[in-house]
Amino acid sequence: MNAETPHKSTKIQSILKQDWNPIGLEYEPANEDEYDLYIPTIQAMLKQNCSLENLILHLMQIEQNEMGLTPDHSRAKRVAERLLRLHSPHVL
Repeated sequence: MNAETPHKSTKIQSILKQDWNPIGLEYEPANEDEYDLYIPTIQAMLKQNCSLENLILHLMQIEQNEMGLTPDHSRAKRVAERLLRLHSPHVL
């Protein structure tokens, strides 16, 4: 694990909680890690330079398949763009 990984994990966690938050959780300490199980896959995708569309699709699949929600393409796109900028600030 490189030195920037914990920092990026925290940034990804923040983006997922604040910008994605498909189940609409209010902030409470008990909810702090609600989306953390998705971070390793997102980190791996970013490290492999995934496309915007692949990241959007991944977020929408989580919403539908793991949360039982109707996927929101515009939300997933907005969040995927932020995640990609986090990984490569000069992209997008």
